Amino acid sequence: MTYRVNKKRVILFTTFALTFAVGALVLLPDRSSSRDYERVQAERLALLAKECSKEPRPSSAVYERILAQLARRFEIVDKYRVSNCMVLKAGFTAWNALLAYVLGRQDLIDGHQTYMMSRVLKGSTAKFSSINTSPDFTRFVVAREPLSRLLSAFRDRIDAAYETGAANRFIPLILTFTRGMGYKPTYDNGTKVMPSFEEFLRYIASVAPESHDPHWRPITLQCGACYVNYTLIAHAETLNEDLGYILRETGMEKDADYTILLYNSHKGRGNTSDLLENYYSTVGPPLMRKILAIYRKDFTMFGYDPSDFLKMYPDGSVVWNP
Repeated sequence: MTYRVNKKRVILFTTFALTFAVGALVLLPDRSSSRDYERVQAERLALLAKECSKEPRPSSAVYERILAQLARRFEIVDKYRVSNCMVLKAGFTAWNALLAYVLGRQDLIDGHQTYMMSRVLKGSTAKFSSINTSPDFTRFVVAREPLSRLLSAFRDRIDAAYETGAANRFIPLILTFTRGMGYKPTYDNGTKVMPSFEEFLRYIASVAPESHDPHWRPITLQCGACYVNYTLIAHAETLNEDLGYILRETGMEKDADYTILLYNSHKGRGNTSDLLENYYSTVGPPLMRKILAIYRKDFTMFGYDPSDFLKMYPDGSVVWNP
């Protein structure tokens, strides 16, 4: 008997198998490397503690108000004793897709609404205060290099090929600020008028950081860098390794489909880092200095240094002084 090989199926199966294998290797470092990884985490946490020691201490009343605000930004997964601050444009989609899978929310997966896990897993202020001091909980935040995160937010939320709620809300505001336009003139002869990246940054520099949209609000500001007892700091640049460690340490690995995390961590509109110089080359020194000031704590508290990038200003008009 002769069997006909379906080449397409073989290719698909092989691709899936390789993706799964690579995902397992990338996401879950072997235990022999745990000591090195824990040293990296100790350095990140020590840096955060050092920078936070420079900050003034709030009164108990102010601290309680801060905790109440932070409770709205945290997901709490009791089953695995893990909690995380919701940071948009820093692996949020990948993590929530995985949570939807391991917690059996097939309805959200089928409806492409895994972002709704943030509502499902939101706890009360009292519960958040409790887990913030619990020795049994893993508490983490995902940081991202600020200039990359800012550009990614612009490309995905403002300058996207499809209309987003953020675009409908902010494009008129940006154009009103930069060009004196109102909402109606955002269409010119049938063509939609879009703000440039430089106009986007000018608008951001004009608004108090506390009022920024979560997609580009400083992470230190929305995640209470100095008010949460973080046990782990992940970086978007090492996201697979960081989240893989979390999966293993929380016991989530036994229920996780690694390919979900690997697949969703590569979603987006291309590699933002490849486009940084192209977009930021339009930003003049005065505006760049304002942007650096807004995101200064995201740089210093999470260990990012823009010095190499600022070489694009060879006259020394913009320098980094941490």
